[in-house]
Amino acid sequence: MRFFDSKGSGGSCVRATLAVIGAPVEIIEIENQESETQKDWFLAINPRGEVPTLVLDDGSVLTESAATLLCLANMHPEADIAPALSSSAHFQMIRWLNFAAVNLYEGYLRRDFPEHYTTGDPEPVRAATRDHLDRHWEVMNEISSTGPWFMGRQFSVLDIYLWMLVQWEADDEHMRKHFPRIANIAQKVKTLPAIKPVHEYHFGSLT
Repeated sequence: MRFFDSKGSGGSCVRATLAVIGAPVEIIEIENQESETQKDWFLAINPRGEVPTLVLDDGSVLTESAATLLCLANMHPEADIAPALSSSAHFQMIRWLNFAAVNLYEGYLRRDFPEHYTTGDPEPVRAATRDHLDRHWEVMNEISSTGPWFMGRQFSVLDIYLWMLVQWEADDEHMRKHFPRIANIAQKVKTLPAIKPVHEYHFGSLT
């Protein structure tokens, strides 16, 4: 496999999942995402010109971080990073992974790149995201298990995805005060031996 990644991007959760699985993969780090991903060589791989992009051994291409996590979990059942296929718990994991992708991932994009969502003043777009993010974090916090992971005893790719989103929030105090279950999950994920180096590459030292 070949994996195209960039610091701070949605590639963090995919790279972390690859690390947990321990699958052989060539990692290509894109330092200037806006420039390099628009070049012809990259557009030939992913016409959207975005990371993360994962090229599987058969040459097929996976994009969209949440979808890629689900594919990796299904490709590597031995890694035990998802509830059993066709189980109710698996369906719920898919449900909440998609909920987070649609409402939280997209919310952080609107916060950080509001100019992409309007032809007018971007500041009202940015300002509106605080309430949007909090409302959807509240849902995730309330529905999550009391622990140790979102799905209860089963560690899953959903926990890895939430870890990434909490790093994008970048306000640990806000998360701990208002969404303690989610903050606790993210704290545990980033200290896992396989994920710690990924965290440090994407988001800096744990200390």
